[in-house]
Amino acid sequence: ARLRLHSLEDSLVEELRATTPGKELEAIRKEAESSLADHRGRMTPSAFDATVTRLVARRLLDIHEVPDLSDL
Repeated sequence: ARLRLHSLEDSLVEELRATTPGKELEAIRKEAESSLADHRGRMTPSAFDATVTRLVARRLLDIHEVPDLSDL
């Protein structure tokens, strides 16, 4: 069940990314990068990008008031 919820959430995030205007998406990404600025030097580039991607996804879900599916 958990894997299905993760897959459903991933699909939802992709849809939200596709329907969010580019400037808004860029602002969300910059916000995520800024929140990690103090940690960037200790992270590999791939870890930094993965973390930014997760933060953007969480922010998109929050903006659209989608509950955390793992909490259901």
